[in-house]
Amino acid sequence: MMKRNLLLLLLLLTLGALAYFLLPQEDVKSTLSKNDRDFRIEDVSQIGSIRIETRRREDLLLRRSGKDWLINNKHVASPNAIGRLLEVVKDMRLQYIPHNNALKNIKNEMELVGLHVKIFDKEGVKMKDYWIGGGTADERGTYVQMEGSNQPYVMELPTFEGSIRQRFIPTAEQWRDRRFLHEDVSKIASIKVEYPKSQSDSFVLDVDNAKVDPLNPLTKGGRNIRKGAIQAYLRAFEKIGAESIENDHNQRDSISRLVPFAKFTIEYSNGDSKWFNMFPLKDIEMQEVNTMSIEQTARIERYLIDCSWNDFLLVQQRLVKNILRPAEFFFEPGKQ
Repeated sequence: MMKRNLLLLLLLLTLGALAYFLLPQEDVKSTLSKNDRDFRIEDVSQIGSIRIETRRREDLLLRRSGKDWLINNKHVASPNAIGRLLEVVKDMRLQYIPHNNALKNIKNEMELVGLHVKIFDKEGVKMKDYWIGGGTADERGTYVQMEGSNQPYVMELPTFEGSIRQRFIPTAEQWRDRRFLHEDVSKIASIKVEYPKSQSDSFVLDVDNAKVDPLNPLTKGGRNIRKGAIQAYLRAFEKIGAESIENDHNQRDSISRLVPFAKFTIEYSNGDSKWFNMFPLKDIEMQEVNTMSIEQTARIERYLIDCSWNDFLLVQQRLVKNILRPAEFFFEPGKQ
């Protein structure tokens, strides 16, 4: 009887050893840890926030707010940057399991440069918690390790050749949406446009009453508004992108104290307001140039714009030309 039991035990041990060596390494590990490589979230619409923590800089919080995402509950994030990030969260896949001999170096690198990614749903419940390390030697894969696990994996994005780490590392400033104006024009009560060097072009647009009043008393008012002019002007405020955010510009303070080419003040129906002043870049770079009127803007390529919301922006003329209108733009010619 004892001999029979011994034979059965030897048979079981033999079968176990064969299973270990014959099964792919990936399958063996999956029996040991079922969830430590389950990084993907199929339905990213359920994500409410993503926190990215690093030892080298301030933590970053991306939070869904209606149709937008906010950066650290302050600025709107770039839709393109958010889209690229969510693509990784949804579609990254296992490339391979690194060899045991590489684990020590991977762990050391993870401790040095690892990004701690925590993803929460709209109710604040944690959905995923993992670390993103550096890229593989060929830069085609990225080491990713679930929080609480000792096993890193090499992950990739099928539609992208390169390290997915790049989509998680922008600074808060780099994550920002570059839209200079993004207005819901139904909430605008009035827009005041001043050209300090060309007062005859200045005006106030009373949106609620569909009325335009020139600011220069010598400019003839009370005329018929040209059909569609107000609507066309307001549409120009719906979406204008900045070329770059220049908040660290070394001449920002001195430029802001200059007489601007154009001054805008937007009043909203709820009583809020904001303003921005526009300075032709050519006037600053070539001090003998002094843009006076709208007719002269054809020679302008870019503006530096000082904003009441504490941004200093570089914006192209071709994108803002439709908000740089004179009072005459709104009136029927020759009619009282």
